[in-house]
Amino acid sequence: MPPKRPRSLTSLASSALYVSRQIEDRASTFIAYFSPTAPQRQLQSHPDLATASHRILAWRKPSSQRTLTGLPAYNTGSDDDGENYAGKKLLKVLDDYKVEGSIVVARWYGGQLLGPVRFQHIESAAKEAIRAYLVDKDEGADGEFAKKTKVSGKEQEQEDEKEKEELIEELKSRDESIVVLRNLLDDKMGRKKSEKTPDAGEETSQPKPAKGVDYSSMPLVRLKQLDKARDNTISFLLKKIDEVEKREEEQKNKVPTSLQDKGDDKETPKT
Repeated sequence: MPPKRPRSLTSLASSALYVSRQIEDRASTFIAYFSPTAPQRQLQSHPDLATASHRILAWRKPSSQRTLTGLPAYNTGSDDDGENYAGKKLLKVLDDYKVEGSIVVARWYGGQLLGPVRFQHIESAAKEAIRAYLVDKDEGADGEFAKKTKVSGKEQEQEDEKEKEELIEELKSRDESIVVLRNLLDDKMGRKKSEKTPDAGEETSQPKPAKGVDYSSMPLVRLKQLDKARDNTISFLLKKIDEVEKREEEQKNKVPTSLQDKGDDKETPKT
């Protein structure tokens, strides 16, 4: 019976992670996580990426086997996670940079197809995260646009938690504003108006409160994405309300055609 392979003591919690900036395109968001030591499947299951539509994975790690040429051998692999061909492209990035480790690029799909440009975003995010790692190793790679994050650092965790709490409060407030604005727009467009006066004791319609969303279970990257979406929704509603009010004002100032023609229809008195 062959000896059992020794179990790796490396875990995600003890591994340094290098995180790219977010890339946003037509409501889709891309972000890359690279680790030289974290187990690939643990990296793919990182809590921050749990809500992503796709978590594309590739890894390139040293192999215990030896090649005939004496060059180091590597265990490599990839997982498209529903984004066809993306895993192979990530693996090529690892090969090009000749780094050992695992890379995950998460994509939050925004509802609009991007076409081939999505592969550029996936590769760009991966390269930024890897360059951050190389800069940390003083290997001279250019990483001025990369953001390095040591997840294990308590200071960074505290900053992220504080930012998350602020975003949650802001999102709740904006949800309430959106409900009020939608009801106002409906009223102005006559969608909720009734011709009859409410009977005595009958309750008048009031804006319904927004359904509670459990923002606390969402990662920071998703909260930022939702915050931007709420901004766009509020801007859209305010614009529509302005358009309706402008039309109402134009209708008030417009003289009915029937009144204009009335004077022309009068008969000239006979003498």
